[in-house]
Amino acid sequence: MEDPPIALIMLNLMVLTAMAYSFIQWTRLLIVHRSDLRSLPSVMVPAQKRERPFWHPGDALLMFGSTQVIAGVTVAILLLAGIVTRADDENTAKGTMTLIAATLAAGMVAALITLAWLRVRDRNAIDKLSLRLSDADGVLGLKASVMILPPVLVMSALASLLVKYDHPVLTSMSGLNDPLKFSLIFIGTAIITPFVEELMFRVLLQGGLERLLDPVVDPVTGWQPKSYAPIFITSIVFASMHIGQGAAPIPLFFLSLGLGYLYRQTGNITAPMVVHMVLNGTTITMEGFRVMTS
Repeated sequence: MEDPPIALIMLNLMVLTAMAYSFIQWTRLLIVHRSDLRSLPSVMVPAQKRERPFWHPGDALLMFGSTQVIAGVTVAILLLAGIVTRADDENTAKGTMTLIAATLAAGMVAALITLAWLRVRDRNAIDKLSLRLSDADGVLGLKASVMILPPVLVMSALASLLVKYDHPVLTSMSGLNDPLKFSLIFIGTAIITPFVEELMFRVLLQGGLERLLDPVVDPVTGWQPKSYAPIFITSIVFASMHIGQGAAPIPLFFLSLGLGYLYRQTGNITAPMVVHMVLNGTTITMEGFRVMTS
C-alpha cells in the first residue's frame, strides 16, 4: 500500500486544525455568554439593516419546478439519443458524468429564468435580492466556515456509522484519473451548486418566509427579521431534498441552520455561499486526491 500524497496529508491536517479551533471557540463563546445564551446569536454576527423581501416562497417553488422540468426533459433526450443509459442487471449505467452536468446546467438555467421573472416584477431585483458579492461577507463566510463546518463534519462522520453516506457525484468519481474531469466536477460542485442552492433555499425560500412571518416594518429602525422559524423550515426542506443520500440529511439539516443564520443576519447570499463552497470544495478535493492516488 502506497503512502498517501503529501497534499492529502496536509489537507487532513488543516481539517483537524480547524476542528480543534472550532471546538475551542465554541467553548469560549458558551462560557463567556453562559449567563445569557439568548444574546449569543446577535453577538456573534450583528444583524445588518436591509429591506423587507419583495419576493415570496412561491418563487423558490418556481425555481425548483423549473429545475425539475428542464432536467427531466434533458435527461429524456439524452436517453433517447443513447448518450446515457440506465443501469440494469447486466450493464452498468453509461454517461453518469453527462447526467450530472445536465442536472447542474438545469439548475443554472432555472436560476436565470427565476431571476428574469423577479426582475420583471422589480427592476432593482438584483440589488434587493442582495446577490452582489460583498468582500466583508466573503471574509465572514471564511471565518464562519471554521466555526460551522467542523461540527457538521463530526455529525456526518457519526451519522455515517449508522447509515452509509451516498452521493452520485462522489460515486461518479470512483476510478477517476483525469484531471480535466476532476476540474469540471470541482467547478460544478464547489461553485455552481452552492450558488444555485443558496439562491433557491436561503434567498428565495428563507427570504420569502421572512416576508410572510415578519410583515411589520418599524418606522424608526426599519425592517428586521425577528422569527427564527424561516431558518428551521428551510433547513427541513433543504435536508429533505437530500433524502436518498444515506445519512446526509442529518448533518445537512444542521449545516442549513448555520447557513440560514448567516443569511438572516446579513441579508446577503455571499457568506452562506462561501461556507457552502468551502464544504463542497474540501470534500471534492479530498475525494479527488484519494481516488487519483489509490
